[in-house]
Amino acid sequence: MGWFLGKKKTKRRTRQSPAAWSPRPWEPRRTLGRLKLVLIAAAAVGVGFGWVHGQRYLKAYTARGMATGVDASRVELVDAPSWMNPIVYQELCQSVADQVYQDPFDHDGLERAVLVLSVSPWVERVNRVRRSSDGRLLVEAVYRAPVAVVEGRDGYHLVSRDGVRLPGLYLRGQLAELGLPVVVGVAQAPAQAGQVWPGGDLRAGLDLVHLLNGQPYVKQISCVDVSGRDAQGRIRLLLRTAQGMVRWGLPPGMEQVIEPDAQTKLSRLNEVYRQRGVIDAGGKVVDVYGATVFVRQPYDSDTRLGAGYTFSR
Repeated sequence: MGWFLGKKKTKRRTRQSPAAWSPRPWEPRRTLGRLKLVLIAAAAVGVGFGWVHGQRYLKAYTARGMATGVDASRVELVDAPSWMNPIVYQELCQSVADQVYQDPFDHDGLERAVLVLSVSPWVERVNRVRRSSDGRLLVEAVYRAPVAVVEGRDGYHLVSRDGVRLPGLYLRGQLAELGLPVVVGVAQAPAQAGQVWPGGDLRAGLDLVHLLNGQPYVKQISCVDVSGRDAQGRIRLLLRTAQGMVRWGLPPGMEQVIEPDAQTKLSRLNEVYRQRGVIDAGGKVVDVYGATVFVRQPYDSDTRLGAGYTFSR
């Protein structure tokens, strides 16, 4: 039991003499270098902060002074086609002007203008809408040209080469002013403007219009009639003139081995025009779809060969 009699030895802490530690000497060059780094970092943060807020202020200031719309006269349709009349041109320019502000930072307005143009029936494709250095708005796009007028129950409608119905409704008395080929006998009702007119008969008529485009006798054609069908329900095209007609037959590309191809029919029609000066051979019915050209008197109930004659070169 003498364990408590012995005094526990403790290790005495010795106080270190002040002379045992000495601070590192001050190095002015190193301190100055660190101070420069701190100042550069602070300056960079300040410049970035000032640029962001300064840009916002500048945009807001500019927008307050230029929050007015662009006048339509400042919009230009680059390389606008020659067929485009002033009314359509002005309509498209106004649709762009309604979406864009004078603010040069208004990029959203340019995007809105592209969207509005993209849904216009007159526009096939929008390439871009941009600002010029003098503040004008330049529109680069591809447009749908009217190639024919189609008769509907409510009047006459413009269509493009791909059968898209274009804006506008016309009366018979306006057709001469339009100066476009007329297609009649289309079975389907007109589509909405900007949409493809349904039905293969209109497509067949437009193909024939395209084939005859540029021929010297196109003005002799009153209309392309697509209402005819044969016993198998196939489309039979007819060119009506003032006093007669040309029975074309199956649409271009659909002849196969049944009829001569479109180029042969076209050559026959050109020969009739060359010899007679008119494609209906003087108010008669001219067939170009058979083995040879056959001509007969109109409205003759007798359709046998003896009712007419074979056209010879």
